[in-house]
Amino acid sequence: MAFVGYDPSREFKNNATKQSPIKLVMPPIIAKIVGGDQIIDSNKDLTLAVRGENLGKELSYKWSCKNPTTGLQCVDLYGNYLYLSGTDSVFIKANILALGTDY
Repeated sequence: MAFVGYDPSREFKNNATKQSPIKLVMPPIIAKIVGGDQIIDSNKDLTLAVRGENLGKELSYKWSCKNPTTGLQCVDLYGNYLYLSGTDSVFIKANILALGTDY
């Protein structure tokens, strides 16, 4: 890109130009999981979603659940590993999460 100096007082006889590269960068991604940090009724469906700034459609999402106490993968009401799949949101059907459990 070329930058041209402008002299409104016409003090100088020649304009100055300079070639300089410009680097364009994406702004940082700022995201929040909407629907977390709550106490829910296990008889109701739960939807978690990512909302934020600069989230483009070209992003891919990978959801996982870890027990905050043990750090191990979450298990459902029946002792099966809880696998979450979705795009910018994930849907957890009612009666899957174990009562009294932190996820």
